[in-house]
Amino acid sequence: MEKLLERIEKYLTVGFVFLLPFFVISISSNPYTISKLALIVLYIILFVALISVKSIVTGKFTFKTSIYDLPVLIIALSYLLSTILRTPNKMEALLLPGTTTAIVGGALI
Repeated sequence: MEKLLERIEKYLTVGFVFLLPFFVISISSNPYTISKLALIVLYIILFVALISVKSIVTGKFTFKTSIYDLPVLIIALSYLLSTILRTPNKMEALLLPGTTTAIVGGALI
């Protein structure tokens, strides 16, 4: 079961990396930005669900870290704090251009 979950994790990541540059949904107001943000959010939700199932099945939780995690976390937190504290229209900053959403999503990935 653990091997199957690792294989699903690998294919999910490869599929996300392959689809991201080509993913465009023409039904939204901004087909390039909003569709890519939706794909990032979908990938994060699926990946967290997969990690949760993997943790339940194996009975242990592993968290991989590297030397680059702290700077990426600081940049994502600075974008998030800037959006919360300084932006007059928070929904526009989070959804329409999606810069904060993209940075925080990229940090989570």
